[in-house]
Amino acid sequence: MLFDWLVVGQVVPTNPAHSVRGPKHVVKRGKTPALTREETRKLLDSIDTDTIPGLRDRGLIGVLVYSFARIGAALAMKVEDYPEGKRWKLRLHEKGGSGPCRKPRCSSLWTRLPASLWQARERPGDRVPVPRTQVVFYREEDGTVPLLVWLDTLPTKAHDKCRVRIERLKEQGHELRRPEADYLRDGIYELRTKHAGVNYRMLYFFHRNVAAVVSQGLTKEQAVPPVEIDRAIERKRRFERSPNRHTYREESHAD
Repeated sequence: MLFDWLVVGQVVPTNPAHSVRGPKHVVKRGKTPALTREETRKLLDSIDTDTIPGLRDRGLIGVLVYSFARIGAALAMKVEDYPEGKRWKLRLHEKGGSGPCRKPRCSSLWTRLPASLWQARERPGDRVPVPRTQVVFYREEDGTVPLLVWLDTLPTKAHDKCRVRIERLKEQGHELRRPEADYLRDGIYELRTKHAGVNYRMLYFFHRNVAAVVSQGLTKEQAVPPVEIDRAIERKRRFERSPNRHTYREESHAD
């Protein structure tokens, strides 16, 4: 590259290294490293299945290890892609469309797939591969719910948009990404929406595999103020110490 630059700058007339070629590396024999049975079992057993991400990770890793599927094909799978029968198979979505069913090399996969996926498959017409996330609202000691108090102050259309974001959180859970949600810091996330040039944010956090807890809402111009994030962190700590005391479920208070 140096000589090419010198040639372009007309410092030297030609590149003396133009005809030089590096050694050619050819590998005719090779083997893709694969996990042994013991390593696979150790890996899967090490995943915490008491959380929704843990269930998801164990199921995904199990599909990859036992079926040798591409990560893209595995991520594109739906609930109906786990057909039930005498011979279990996976329907993989390869490049260009759905590919043929592939039978895993080990039947242990079916004991590794999250039970929640099988429960979801039993619901007719449900194409969501993961169960809905239970969403609750943070409640103060005096019984007030900061998020509901804030929602009542919003214009109708802004209120409706915020409600749509909450429903999306129920559907996607940990999988919800920008532009609908984003991670802030210290376990605090934000739900994002905009109406009439105003940015609306709802801060939330996850508690084990039980729920996503929405702690508060705010409007902002630039970044979320650090004081709001600190307030959400403190509410997260209180919730973790006493979940029942600080949980408000809309379903249980509906008329």
